[in-house]
Amino acid sequence: GEYPWWMDHQEIHLFSSGAVTSQLNTSLQIKAGFSFTQYQLYKKNVMRRDLGTWSGGFPIFLMYDSEYEYDPSKGALFIQSRYEKENLVLNTGLRLDVFDPKSTRPAIEVAQTGIDDSWVVDTVGVAKASVKKSVSPRIGFAWIMEDGRKFHINYGYFFQMPAFEYLYANPNLNIANGFAPLGDADLEPSLTRAWEFGYLHPLNSSWLIDVTIFNKDVINLIDSNTLLLHDADYGQGGYTQYVNIGGSFIRGAELYVSGNIGSRLKTNFAYTLMQAKGTSSHSLDALLVDSELYSHGQILYPLSWDQRHTLVTNLDLKLNELLSMNLMYRYNSALPYTMDMGGYTSPNNKRMDPTSDMNIRLNMSYSIGKNIGLTGFTEVTNLFDAKNNLWADSRGLIGGELSDPGSWNLGRRFRFGIGLKL
Repeated sequence: GEYPWWMDHQEIHLFSSGAVTSQLNTSLQIKAGFSFTQYQLYKKNVMRRDLGTWSGGFPIFLMYDSEYEYDPSKGALFIQSRYEKENLVLNTGLRLDVFDPKSTRPAIEVAQTGIDDSWVVDTVGVAKASVKKSVSPRIGFAWIMEDGRKFHINYGYFFQMPAFEYLYANPNLNIANGFAPLGDADLEPSLTRAWEFGYLHPLNSSWLIDVTIFNKDVINLIDSNTLLLHDADYGQGGYTQYVNIGGSFIRGAELYVSGNIGSRLKTNFAYTLMQAKGTSSHSLDALLVDSELYSHGQILYPLSWDQRHTLVTNLDLKLNELLSMNLMYRYNSALPYTMDMGGYTSPNNKRMDPTSDMNIRLNMSYSIGKNIGLTGFTEVTNLFDAKNNLWADSRGLIGGELSDPGSWNLGRRFRFGIGLKL
């Protein structure tokens, strides 16, 4: 990889759950349940990163050394109902999520001590991280008409706690040079507010079309906040901490068509149009922007997964009683990356090339006796050996300075297998 990195990581999950379902009458069903997870966490993480300077002088490198061991827990209670009456289906639900970080956090305070460029990090006082509680309402409505047409609307809240690394990283407060991010066990869960509207229309007995429009707004995503000494180069003073300041806004539409051509050929076609913008693609966006000396405020920009167009089509052909064939083609429009344009660089300002591939699979099934069958398959993935680039560095080099072979997709591959069914 681009940076030296060593890690030792262990997670143990102890999980329990239960649910009960009651059919109150012919139309109404109620389901309620719970889940509980106890964690045992250990992580040792060591990394080095090289940084530039405003003056272009001698390179600065930063060491990141974090080690923690914690035993957090989470639980959930839920109740949901399903009401069916003639052509109407109504689903409602309510969920309570509780997370206990079982940790204290440093009572970090930043203050001036007589001169403008002095920072004080108070590592003596601590504050107990609070238990996080989230309530998620959800509702779904479907109307099915006699001719097979169907409307549906879904709306809901969805909460997710940050990854453990963002809660517990760097408990020994290694803030040398500002790179080693400080975790915060009091981080809030991210909140997704999502809705979708869909319409399914049978064209005839063999073909149907399904259209869905969707929207997802996510707040409280994790990014980093860096506080620097006055007039200092990045990496020479201050510290970085994970904070809930990121957001993403995703909207789009999906078109799905499927049908049969005769008795032997089945096909489907799926197209997705999507736009994903936000203020943070990942947890260190702000840190990387600062360290590369880019100019960037809290503006919306295309996120790293902003893939505007996705097309997938499948063909299933039954050749005879023994053999069948599947052909699948996928096209993905270009993903964004950040090209270094100097101090006026904005994140994800360029796009890589589109990607595409085709797979083919031949299946065989043969009955030897009454209860014995022989199966087999032959498969070729990336049939045309397409060269799809997956990432580029800030100079536009595919695979970066080290020409990472993982920056290209896998080439043409052959697989085959046989099986015996008893």
